[in-house]
Amino acid sequence: MVSLRDAIVARMSPATRARTALAACRWLSAPDDANGRAPYFEDSGCPVLMVERSTSAQLLDIGRATVELVALPELGTVWLGGPSWPMAADSYLSAVRQFQTEHAGCANNCGPRRSHLVGIRVEHIDVSDPITGLVQAVDLDEYLAAAPDPIISHSLDVRAHLNAAHLDELMMLACRLVGTPPERLVAAALDWIDAWGLEMAIIDDDGAETHRIPFRVPLTTMDDLGGQLHQLLNRSSEDPC
Repeated sequence: MVSLRDAIVARMSPATRARTALAACRWLSAPDDANGRAPYFEDSGCPVLMVERSTSAQLLDIGRATVELVALPELGTVWLGGPSWPMAADSYLSAVRQFQTEHAGCANNCGPRRSHLVGIRVEHIDVSDPITGLVQAVDLDEYLAAAPDPIISHSLDVRAHLNAAHLDELMMLACRLVGTPPERLVAAALDWIDAWGLEMAIIDDDGAETHRIPFRVPLTTMDDLGGQLHQLLNRSSEDPC
């Protein structure tokens, strides 16, 4: 049986899946000298990598780069390739400073050292099917014309926040959802959010299961998402197991 999550993804075009994956992620595979990954932000469908001086020189010397997006495997794997070029516009400085501030305490000092921006002008796009694994090329014009899903593209950050900062509320929501006494619950975490609902992975004494919780009204924008999630969390805290 096809899950609702799979059905929602199946209705998205490969171009939309690619744009959604690019908008949702913060890190991608790149020839980084530290750990093989680089943080980035998006500019009109093109990734702009934050890298160290040596990596910037390497990318610009080669003149082309291909990056891989795997943070949302439900959409398939996305590969973006094209010419690389240096980015130095003032409009990007705030993004660099924000990253440096957020990662100033990292063990490998990844924030302050990543002071160079290298853009990749996307010319070639490949996307794998999340079910079959088959890879297909995406037309460049379709890719540039597509827009990311407004909910799924923000879901990684929201899930990370809720799973880290609202564990008690999620456990209570899981308790109400499956009717399991709280002492038998081991863990609960959100592992998917779309416009129609969210999915929660629940582990108890009987094992692990994924449960879907529909929203009362489908979301249309990211502004709707916060209110619906707070309603779910508030209901779980007001009606304990």
